[in-house]
Amino acid sequence: FEQAREIFASLHEAEPSSREYRVSLTIAIRNIGDTWKEEDPAKARAAYEVALQTIRASRDGGADPVLEGSLLQSLSDLDWDAGEKAQSLKMLANKVLPLRRSALAKVPGDDKAKRDLANTILRVADRSFNQDMMTATEAMAMLEEVRALRQELCASDPNNNSYRRDLAWNHYYRGQRATPSESTSHYTSAVRLMVIGVQLNPEDNRNRNDLNMLIGDFEQRQIALDRTPVQESIAVLASIP
Repeated sequence: FEQAREIFASLHEAEPSSREYRVSLTIAIRNIGDTWKEEDPAKARAAYEVALQTIRASRDGGADPVLEGSLLQSLSDLDWDAGEKAQSLKMLANKVLPLRRSALAKVPGDDKAKRDLANTILRVADRSFNQDMMTATEAMAMLEEVRALRQELCASDPNNNSYRRDLAWNHYYRGQRATPSESTSHYTSAVRLMVIGVQLNPEDNRNRNDLNMLIGDFEQRQIALDRTPVQESIAVLASIP
């Protein structure tokens, strides 16, 4: 990533008006930040801030809500991990979320923009609720918006396992916020979607790990699920080497 940064920095310096070189340089610097995110958050933060300055220094005044949103969300995650919960959520809700909406509004059919927006809304809803900064009703309204986006993505690409997993987890989160009479339906849907993912993609360990986690969570909390999907899940897991 350092080598890529040096190459694109030279190209950008030689042709500062080139949007392509500026974006490529920004991405290279962001990637450097990503490599430091867990090991050295201070270095990661410094890289993200330099990347933000780079993408914002556009001579043509052209904004890049996708890149800027990605960088601000990474900075928000660093704040969250550092214990600055309120500051992290403020950045997510007031800066990242509007940028994500703007990016999708520019290209309404873009699947990546839809998924980015859904991921950010989920972060805002889940973290705000857990910090007592949002009511269950408010969180559910945001999770319903996430569901609609996830459903559109699944419909556009039914064989995409990542989209299916995202939708399953959305049901799980909605089950946590729903009334007792509604939560069972959401939890059951989450398990069924995970089972489909395991059956169609047995080589993907994420599916098995997710399904194991869901079953363990429900059993530990003694969630009264319809036993059929749970038994199916256990059978599916047992049949895979």
